[in-house]
Amino acid sequence: MADIKGDFANEYLGRVLGEMHRCCAKCCDNKTAETTDVKKCVLKCQANAEKTREVLLEVIKNPYMKCYARCGEKHNMMANQSEEEKTRAADCVLKCKEDHSEMVPKATEQLQALRTLTRNKRN
Repeated sequence: MADIKGDFANEYLGRVLGEMHRCCAKCCDNKTAETTDVKKCVLKCQANAEKTREVLLEVIKNPYMKCYARCGEKHNMMANQSEEEKTRAADCVLKCKEDHSEMVPKATEQLQALRTLTRNKRN
C-alpha cells in the first residue's frame, strides 16, 4: 500500500500534518485563552488532518484492501498452493495495485478541494 500512495501521501498528508501542528501551537501560545478554548482550538486544527486521513482511506486504501481480499478468496492464498496458483494470485494483487494507483488523481482532487474549503473557512 505504501508505494501506491508514494509521494502523494508525503506531499499532501505531510503538509496537512505540518499545518495541523503549527495551528495547534498557535492555540497553545494564546496566553489569554481559557483551557476549554485551547482544547476547542486544537480540535478544530485536528479536524483537517482527520478529514485528509479519511479521504486517503476512502479513495485509496479501503478499495485496495477489498481487492486484495477478493484475490485471497479467489485464489485461496495458502502456503501449500501450487506455483501456478501462486502466480495467478500474485497477478491478481498486481492488478489491484495498478487499478488502485489510478485512484491517486481522484484523491488528489478531493484533498485539494478540502484544502481550499479549509482555507476559506479560516479567512
